[in-house]
Amino acid sequence: MDQGAWPLPNAANIKKYRRAAEQGSAPAQLYVSMMYNSGYGVPQNHAEAVKWLLKAVEQDLAPAQNNLGGMYNSGLGVPPDYAEAAKWFRKAAVQKASFHGLRTSAIGHERKFEPRTLMEKLPK
Repeated sequence: MDQGAWPLPNAANIKKYRRAAEQGSAPAQLYVSMMYNSGYGVPQNHAEAVKWLLKAVEQDLAPAQNNLGGMYNSGLGVPPDYAEAAKWFRKAAVQKASFHGLRTSAIGHERKFEPRTLMEKLPK
């Protein structure tokens, strides 16, 4: 099942996502991380969200890379690290992930980057 075909998490399919994530599905791992990040259907736990994001980024899933960048930018589940955030945003950008105006709104944060400042921080 491609990433776009997954319905949004809800109480009826949380177990399905968790099972698929445990079996190695990168989109499911991303969804499980989003559930832990927001506390939707599970207790909110940013460290657990990062754990699942790391599994998805190991499979080069660009939205997970983008979200991991947001976690490092915001210091959720990991210590704040802007260089690490920029690294993950760049990896996602290389895969043409949508930044929605370079905002990390995909994981519920509204911190807005100045594009020039972000581009200066990206590794060459």
